[in-house]
Amino acid sequence: VLVAFIIPFFVVMGLRFALPLAIQFSQLAHAARDVAQGKFGTSVGQVDGAPQELVRFTEDFNLMTQQLVRYERELKASHVAIAHELRSPLTAAMGRLQGIVDGVFAPEPQQFSMIMKQLTQLSRLTDELHLLSLAEAGQLSLSLTRFNLAELLRERTAWLALQAEAGQVAIEVQSPASLPYTGDASRLGQVVTILMENALRYAAEG
Repeated sequence: VLVAFIIPFFVVMGLRFALPLAIQFSQLAHAARDVAQGKFGTSVGQVDGAPQELVRFTEDFNLMTQQLVRYERELKASHVAIAHELRSPLTAAMGRLQGIVDGVFAPEPQQFSMIMKQLTQLSRLTDELHLLSLAEAGQLSLSLTRFNLAELLRERTAWLALQAEAGQVAIEVQSPASLPYTGDASRLGQVVTILMENALRYAAEG
């Protein structure tokens, strides 16, 4: 009699605990399949009675999908921004060239200089995009050398002197004459230039 009572009891209790576990796993499996198909906003509800470890796993899964949605949104926004940044100098250069072809502007060195300025900006943007793609792919190689960091900063500042003067912005390098540093001078120079160009582009005049 005792055995006949205990066996059904354990079967019922086992099913009681196994059912929420199976339902939760099933929902996670379906959600994972949706995420694999690009539906990053998929979330999984909590099943009552599921083990605490599985509850935490489900919470982490939902946090992961929220992160994926945010990354996807930021990626789309960055694509729009990149397209705008690339289109602006290209449109300006094409418009100036078309004006010369149509006889609106005289083919003077000043006109070609303005076109060259836009094309230079376009080239800089494509270089920055290439640099970013290498970094994201983990293929950004560094050439470490010993160089004078203060000299590099003064050199990059001199490059932007005219642009800074046009925006009524003063850039000063306050550093010892010699500041030895070990790193990739070219990559670090790119970083410094990008930071200063962004400051000049978005800071108020003066």
